[in-house]
Order: sequence, then C-alpha cells, then structure tokens
Amino acid sequence: MEDTGFLPSTDNPSSGKSDRELKRTLHHLRERVKELTALHATAQLFQNEDLSTEELLQRIADLIPPSWQYPEVTASRICFGPLVITTANFAPSRWAQREEFICRDGTTGEIEVVYLEERPPEVEGPFLQEERNLLHSLGEMVRLQLDRKLAEAALREAHDKLEQRVVARTSELTTANQLLSREVAQRKEAEEKLEELLAEIQRNHDDLIAILNQLHIGTALTDREGKVTFLSQAAQQLCGKTNFPYSGEPWQTLFGDPSYQKQIEDMVNRSSGEREKVLVRMPTVEGECTRWINVDVRDDPRDSERKMFFLYDASEVQTLRQLLAETGKYQDLIGKSHSMQLIFQQIQDFARVDATVLIEGETGTGKELVARAIHQASHRKDHPFIAVNCAGLTESLVASQLFGHRRGAFTGAVSDQQGLIEAAEGGTLFLDEIGDIPLSVQTSLLRVLQEREITRLGESRLRKVDVRVLAATHHNLAKDVISGTFRADLLYRIRVGRVLLPSLRERREDIPLLISHFLSQYRATTGRPVEAVSNEALGLLMAYAWPGNVRELKHAIEFAVIRCSHSIIRPQDLPPEVVNQDERLLVVSSEEIVPSHDKEKILSALKQTGGNRSAAAKLLGISRLTLYRRLSRLGIPTRR
Repeated sequence: MEDTGFLPSTDNPSSGKSDRELKRTLHHLRERVKELTALHATAQLFQNEDLSTEELLQRIADLIPPSWQYPEVTASRICFGPLVITTANFAPSRWAQREEFICRDGTTGEIEVVYLEERPPEVEGPFLQEERNLLHSLGEMVRLQLDRKLAEAALREAHDKLEQRVVARTSELTTANQLLSREVAQRKEAEEKLEELLAEIQRNHDDLIAILNQLHIGTALTDREGKVTFLSQAAQQLCGKTNFPYSGEPWQTLFGDPSYQKQIEDMVNRSSGEREKVLVRMPTVEGECTRWINVDVRDDPRDSERKMFFLYDASEVQTLRQLLAETGKYQDLIGKSHSMQLIFQQIQDFARVDATVLIEGETGTGKELVARAIHQASHRKDHPFIAVNCAGLTESLVASQLFGHRRGAFTGAVSDQQGLIEAAEGGTLFLDEIGDIPLSVQTSLLRVLQEREITRLGESRLRKVDVRVLAATHHNLAKDVISGTFRADLLYRIRVGRVLLPSLRERREDIPLLISHFLSQYRATTGRPVEAVSNEALGLLMAYAWPGNVRELKHAIEFAVIRCSHSIIRPQDLPPEVVNQDERLLVVSSEEIVPSHDKEKILSALKQTGGNRSAAAKLLGISRLTLYRRLSRLGIPTRR
C-alpha cells in the first residue's frame, strides 16, 4: 500500500518514521497472510488421498510462486528421489532459496524457489524472512506427508502379505498395526496444528480489519464484477456512507458525480503503471464542509480482476489551494477581481469535460494562457498542448499545416508530413485567431470536430484522431458569419463553451497585483533591485487605458525596470505613452474634467496642506488618484 498523497506533511521526521513503521507492519502482515494461506492450501492437498506422489508434488510446486513477493518472476522445483517436478516457467537462477529434507527411508528431497529476474530488496532482502519460514514449513510438511505415504504403502504391502501368510506373519502384522497407530496419532496432531493455523489466520484477518479501520486512509475492496466486498470505517466516513450496506453494491455508488465516476472508471481500465489519482468532490452533506478525496485505484495482488480503492482525505489540501487562489493567481493567470474569479471558475468547469471552447477577448488579454490553464487542469495534461496562430499561416499552407500531407501532394511535398492535429494526439490543439482561417479549410476543420477524423492532403484514407480543440479570437465571429467570411455551422461547433476575457480597463483593480508580479519577474531576469512603484507612477499606470491590455502592461513594466536607476519606479521611468497619455486613451469620468478655474482651488489646497497631496485631496473632496490625474493634466508636478 502506497502512502503518497497522505495529507500530513512529510517534512516532519517523526511522521515520516511512523509512516515507514506502518508500511513495514502492513508489509509483514500481507506476507504473513500469504504464508498462512499457502500452508492452509498445502494441508488441504494432503487430505486428498487420491493424489499420487508426483501429482501432489506438482500441485505444491504450483502453489509456491503466488505466495512469494514477486509471483510474476518466481518459479519452483521439487526433487524427490528420481522425481523432478517444476513449474512451467522454471529455469536455473542465481537468486534461489532451497530447503532439503530426508524421509525415513533415506530418500532425499529438495524444494527450490528462484527469481527468474533480479528484484530490488524490500525490507530484508530479495527473499523475506516470511518466505524463508514458509519454505522451511513446506519442507517439513512435505517430508511428513511423504513419510506418511511411504508408511501407508508399507502398511498396504504388509496387509497384502498378511492375507497370504496370516499365521506365519502374525508378529509382523502386530508391528504394522503399531506403526499405523503412530501414524494416526501424527495425523491427529497435524490436524490440531492445522486448526491452530486456521484460527491464527482468522485472528490475523481480524487484526488487519482493525488496523484498516484505525487508519485515516479509506479502503474499499471489490470483486471481479466491481461489487464492493469491504468498506473500511474511514471510507464510510469519507464517502458519507456510514449506514451503507456495502456488500454487493457497485463501487460507483460510493461517488456521487457521474463525471468523477467516468474518470475513476478510466483508471480502473488502465494498467497499473498508467494509473493516476483522481480528485473527487464528494456530495455535500448538510451541516458539513465540502469534502474532497483522492482516489487511488490498485489491482488486488491476489487477483488483478479485483480492485482496491484507497481514499485519501484531500479537503485540507483543497482548502489551501483555495486560499492560494485568493491571492489572485491561478496557474499563469493573475487577478483578484470578480470578473477574473469567474474566469478561473469557468476554467475549472471546462477542464472537466472535452467540449470545444471559444475564448474571446481583446489582444493581450491572455487567451492562450486560458487555453493552457484549461489543458493543464484537464485529464489531457500529460499529452501535447500545441498552439497554432492561424493568422500567421498562409492560405496555401494552412491545410497542410493542420492536416498534414502525402509525398507529392503539391510542389515541395518531398515526404509524408504529419499535421498539427495529429501531433496533438491525446492532448489539446489551440487555434489562436481562428477567425483568420480560410473558408476552404473551415469545412475540413468542421469535419474534424464532428467526426474526429482527418484526411491528409493527397490521401483518401480517413485517420481517427483524439484531440480536444480550443479556439480563440478577437473578432466578432457573429458579424463574420453575416459578412460571409466565417461558416455559421463552424461557429456553433466551436462555441459549445465560451470564455469572454475582460479587458484590463474593465478590471483595473488587478493592475497593482499584475505590476507586483511583473516586478518580481524582471527583478529575477534583469538583476535590477527595483522593489516598488511610486504613488505618482502608479496613478499614471492606473489612469492609462491599456489598449494592448496585460501584454502592454507587462512590456511597460519591463521598460520601466530597465530605465529605473533607483529601487522605486517613478513617472519619468515609464514609457512616453503612459506619461503623456493621449486624451483619446485616458479613461476620465465627468467628475474628473478639470475646469480652468479649478487650478486655483487645487493650488490653494496644496498651499494650505504644505504640499501634502493626500491631505489636499481630502480638502478638495476627491480621491488622491483623481488629484494626481488633474495635476498631470494641469501640468502641475505630481511630486512635492
């Protein structure tokens, strides 16, 4: 059982030590259960009187590999006198264990267990102490059983001779009867030991259930049909199923949202090496906070068709993530404004499904960042994300770039070429400025979205593709449809999901947060010790209309960091267009229009407050930012 994803921090040494001790304890318990199971199965074989010695040894040899820690590379061989019994995959190996035994008649035997491939040591080495104990126990049991079979054979022989020579062999019959009595006593003793072993197995089973119920990790076991056969107390609490009659119920009933069930089912159908944990939001129980759990799907080591679900409480982690989100950053997107919080929620919602999403917004608002965020939050995050700027593709090459071509399809096609859609297989294809795609290519793109298949240029064969398409544009595609430059059916197909990014003008409250982020970036890349922006410079940055949105703000901060000769950016460090703001780009409300006679009022207020801008703004009944704007427009220095 892995404990990755376990909530307590692994930075605590005592916690890490406790986890290792718990892992070691569980490891030994599992190996002990396997040991006892093998001994129980061997004892049951001994009860089958119809098996020959060769058949008995063959079944014991076949029982051995599943009881070792690496059954897939374990093989066994049993030698007894002239008999050599092996499993089908046996081959000599330098990683071997052996147990010799000698029967009463002097016949020697040996049980050999080998690893066909090297395996890393776990806890005690390539072979566990439990395995050495099991091998020794099996040797003793086999020797006793073979002795018993030899004794029974001798008894039968004696009985046959006794019938032929009743009178002459009376003393021999007495001796044989005594031997039989001893063998019966031994058998009774063996049965008593077996009963003790079975009782110990039951105790171990009860102990394991008690341990699982004490852990904070929920455990659910299923049969081959996916029906729940065991649900620990922790799992019942995490799933809100305290009165759940779990026996015989499908595992899907443990998780509420069908979309999460689909993700978990995908993990169930994957091979063990390709599985990942699935974060599941559990249905809210009245009076309780929202619960989040990580679901880890594993194969039952006894039968890969049966599954084990380990449930980790991730509510605290998700709460921390929400607190981090409140700082205004979501992946590479930054913003604490209400409009950006809605964008972050939309990204999370669209990441859970495979629908096509159209991202709209002005140039520089971060449309590609939104597309990448959707991709990174989706189940396709480990597959390619390919961004294509459709405006940069020529009409003659756009079809070849997207769909690929066959050698000789057109002049210059010297070899078969895979298109960008195929290159994004399993991942996400981001079509930026999709409104610039030629009409001739729009038809083929529509087929990709509807049928999930493409045809390379110069080919007639259809190729299936598994790609999610995200698109972005700063056009008004509805108007493009009316003008005939964009297909209406393609618009409806790509606009299943919509994200409308606000311009920077519409979320000015995010400008200080963005400035702080960009300053941190450029301090690291340029090595310049610029720590902050002066109030005057901030006033200009807040007043500017930012036609280029976040991208323009980023470049303006980079410009200022390069020019700044102090630790604080001042107005003279800003780009000229920000300092000398164009009247057409300034966002000025009617209350900020400064009549000519107000200049005297402002100068008088500054004189009364000794040049203190904040105090002058209060005296005038306006905000400090408004005062800075008016000072700038009147040509009055914004600093004392």
